[in-house]
Amino acid sequence: MLKRLFRKEKKIHLGKNILKKNGITLLFVDERWKKLYDKFAKTQDIINFENEISSLLKEQSRLKLELKQLNACKKEYMDKIVSLTSQVFDNDSDNAREDMDYCRKEIRRMNLRGAEIERRLEEIPGIIDGDNLEMLECAVNYTYEKMNGYIKRMGELEGLVDEARVKLRKYVEEMQIISDDYSLIYSNMHDLLGSEELDRLDRLYLLQKNKDETDDSYAGGDI
Repeated sequence: MLKRLFRKEKKIHLGKNILKKNGITLLFVDERWKKLYDKFAKTQDIINFENEISSLLKEQSRLKLELKQLNACKKEYMDKIVSLTSQVFDNDSDNAREDMDYCRKEIRRMNLRGAEIERRLEEIPGIIDGDNLEMLECAVNYTYEKMNGYIKRMGELEGLVDEARVKLRKYVEEMQIISDDYSLIYSNMHDLLGSEELDRLDRLYLLQKNKDETDDSYAGGDI
């Protein structure tokens, strides 16, 4: 019987490098993770972590696309400023100056938004790593809780099996005693009355099921 029991009240904490050490980038898409939950359902905490990580990955993809579009658009505005330079400074065109000012404002706006996106993109991997680690800790805690439940039940079953063995041994001993007594009585009756009379009495008074069982099992000593 397994002796080591994990203390349920003690929460497990794992090292920060455990994921990297085991080659895990995204826990919930890892095949080892999926196999772990073939046998039992995920806890609500684990489901929440998976949903949060999925949301962060979607946000990451969306922000990367937005940043790419911002940079492309910003380049267009910069090219337009270059094309307007001669009209503004050589021709002193007010319309060109207004267009240039608008382009500059848009570029400043895009720079601010781009900086926000880049900061967020720098934050997201760390948040995902933290969620991955916490989710793994939740799984480990739940798994040990589950295994401790199995250990407890196995201990209970071992006790029941031991009790059943004792009872079975007693039943087998009782069956052997009954079989021996039955055979002795039947043999004495046979000697006393003879087989013909005994067969007639058997048909009238002996329980046929018990007689059959006795003929098949008891008489042969097969218990």
